[in-house]
Order: sequence, then structure tokens, then C-alpha cells
Amino acid sequence: MTVSLKTKLKVNEIFKSIQGESTLVGQPTIFIRLQGCNLRCPWCDTKYSWPENKGKEMTVFDIGKECNDVGLTGFVCITGGEPLLQRVGVRNLADSLIFEDQVVCVETNGGVALGGFPYVQKMIMDWKGPSAFNKHSDWEEYNKMVLSNINELKVRQLRDTYHDEIKFLVSDRRDYEFVREGMLYLYNTLSKKYRMNVHCPTILVSPVITRGQKPDIIRRLAEWMIADSNLHFMMALKPRYQLQIHKYIWPDTKRGV
Repeated sequence: MTVSLKTKLKVNEIFKSIQGESTLVGQPTIFIRLQGCNLRCPWCDTKYSWPENKGKEMTVFDIGKECNDVGLTGFVCITGGEPLLQRVGVRNLADSLIFEDQVVCVETNGGVALGGFPYVQKMIMDWKGPSAFNKHSDWEEYNKMVLSNINELKVRQLRDTYHDEIKFLVSDRRDYEFVREGMLYLYNTLSKKYRMNVHCPTILVSPVITRGQKPDIIRRLAEWMIADSNLHFMMALKPRYQLQIHKYIWPDTKRGV
């Protein structure tokens, strides 16, 4: 494996915390938050990572050194912002961390192509609903990319080494109605793999939570999922309700958790 340790990335922060979501929830994890994002979700909780002209430029070698200084845990999450905007750097960074026997996951917003990025053990891809977009046309364009990325995830599932996840984000009933449409699409697209017991992406459904508040959506989403739990595609995909536990452990802390 050839890895370029001199490749540079724009980094927002590097820190160690508890993984607050995904199927790795609860694992002590090193987080590498990269700078820059192609979306502007109104309820985003990391808006400080949006501007591409900010952040610290670091080489893959320097990032790896800082991760070692912080103390590797066996799990590394590359997030953002949108990390795949720095595709070449992320690929070299992920390869270098995997070489250090770290389980590497990349969190992506779904709006950037996954093609040509197959090597991390876990891709966690958002599939955002209409509340994330101010213009319907922007949402339609975003969904075209997501559907293309789902085809990439289908290819990845042919190998047992990949354990990807698709995460729906829900802030209101309209978002949830879209989640049901999205899961029906996934069922129709992936049902053959489920019947053959081929590993498929884990489906996560998460309420949009504003830090420091306890919106009704936390309870309502759970109730909606319970009410729909007997639908055939829900029974097949077995979606998981998830809360971001780091927001409850550190409710008043915005960064470094």
C-alpha cells in the first residue's frame, strides 16, 4: 500500500471523545473534523466547520502524529464539514490509519460522490430530508447524488469487510414521511441482498436535536417508528432509532465532544 504522508488537508479540530452515534456508539474514538462543507443545513450543529478558508492546513503525517499524541483508541472517525471534499487527502489519511490497525469510519452528508473511495471499513452516509434545504430544486439535486451513492454502497456490500450505514435525519413530520419513502426505495433496491443474507447498510433514524433543548421530535419520532414497525419494509430493513448521546453527556459543550 502506497500512502502519501505529505498530502495536505484543511483540519478544523482533532479530539478524543465517546462516539455519540452510529453502531459504534459508546466507543472511545479519535475524531478528525475537516474544514469545509457543500451544504448549509439550517439546523447543523457544526456550522463552525463550514468556511473553506478557515481551518489549519496539516499533512497526513502531522495528523497521524497528533492522533498518536492524543492517544489512539482503535477507532477513528473522519468527519466534517464534508470530508469527501478533500477526497485525495482523506484517502491517504484513512489508509495511513488503517495501517496503524485503526477501525476508520468516514461520515459524509451524501451530497458528494462516493465512487473511487472504497477502502474505509465504514461509510456513514446521511440521507437528509426536505428540512435541510431552503430550495426544493437543491433537495432534488442532492437526492440524485444520494441515489448514485446508494449504488456505490451496493457494490461495497459484496465484501464482508465493509459495514456501512445510512442515516436519516428527522426534524418534523414531513422529514419522517420522506424517511418512509426512502426506506421503501432501499427495500426495493436491496431486498434481494437481504433475502440472500448479504450484508447491507444498517439504517439509522435520528431526531434533529438543538443542543441544550429537548424538542418534541425526540418522542414523536420514536412513536412514529413504533407505529410503522409492522410495515413490511420496516421489518426487513430493521431501522434503528438513535440519539446523539454526546449531546446529553456534554449538553453545554459545542466543540471537542
